[in-house]
Amino acid sequence: MSDTNEKNIIQKLRGPRLAGFVIFDTIASVLGALLISYMFNTNTNLTILVLFLLSIILHMTFNINTHTNYILGLSEKPKIE
Repeated sequence: MSDTNEKNIIQKLRGPRLAGFVIFDTIASVLGALLISYMFNTNTNLTILVLFLLSIILHMTFNINTHTNYILGLSEKPKIE
C-alpha cells in the first residue's frame, strides 16, 4: 500500500467529528487506555485521564493545534482538512 492510500484512509477515519472533536482519535485513545489498564492492572479512568493529558502536552510540545488545546486556550483554532 502506498503512502498516498494510507494518508487517504487516515484522513477518512479522522474526518467525522462531534462538537469539533475527531471521533476516531477519541475512540482510539479510550481503547488504548482500556488496553493499557488491562495489561498493567491500573485504574481505567486514571489511565484515560493520563493519556488525554499526555496528548495535550505532546501536541503543545510539537506545536500541533488541536480542538482540545484550542478550547483550553493553549493553541490557535486548528484547520479542518
